[in-house]
Amino acid sequence: MKTFLSYAVLLCATLLASTATAQVFNLSDDYSDAVNPNGVWGYNQGATSLPHFPQPMDGNALNPAAANGFWGASPSFSFTPIVIKVTQDGSATAPYNNGDFLLGDVIAHATNPGAGGDLIITWTPPGPGSVSFEGSVWYAHSIVTRSNDFSIDLNSGAPLISGTVTNGQDRANAVTFSSGGSLNVAACDVLSFRLRPSVGQAAGSLSGIDWTLDFKAGVDPLLGDVNLDGTVSLLDVAPFVGRITTGTFQAEADINQDCSVNLLDVAPFVSLLTGG
Repeated sequence: MKTFLSYAVLLCATLLASTATAQVFNLSDDYSDAVNPNGVWGYNQGATSLPHFPQPMDGNALNPAAANGFWGASPSFSFTPIVIKVTQDGSATAPYNNGDFLLGDVIAHATNPGAGGDLIITWTPPGPGSVSFEGSVWYAHSIVTRSNDFSIDLNSGAPLISGTVTNGQDRANAVTFSSGGSLNVAACDVLSFRLRPSVGQAAGSLSGIDWTLDFKAGVDPLLGDVNLDGTVSLLDVAPFVGRITTGTFQAEADINQDCSVNLLDVAPFVSLLTGG
């Protein structure tokens, strides 16, 4: 009986700890029209954060669905890219329809060829841990026939997933994607959703994006323990200098936690060594 009770207590404690460290992030649920970056999320053209604009008042048919404004390259939808959390259904936004979008969906227009960097939506983990993700992408621009390519990568590496959406692949026939398992991530890692016109397209188009991430927190790195022996000592000096010299990122060497390893980390590293 005592063994059973001990096992039950341990199981409950484990479940509670697991629940406490798990977080779910969703592009639509977490969306903000107020700030960019918005917590873990960023809405960008290339490496540049997109500015926010109020609802356009020209004759574009999409305007009524952007009552809260949008993130974009200009005050109108004539220039791309754009990101919108729509404020009404497609059926209320003629000539769009509900296959294009529904109230609360996040839709984005890929950057037109020659107009600059790709449309990139980024997610940065709140700390070290592991993350899995899933979602869908659909063609949200039924009034024209074009196609967009999409992909997700970690730290600008090889695509983890990729695909293409074109007219006919509407909201009810979206292309689904999944990480297929968990990825280990550090606080400064970046997952990037990239949207671009398919090769040969004269212009980009609108795509709907649903992206959910399940994050489980890990253990924070011991700052200064560059040789990973569990302590901060003179044995960390040589590998620390190596990281500074090469600019190679390592969380334990990023003493001031600005997501880079450089000379600004030297003074706080010395302070850790000396107990200052």
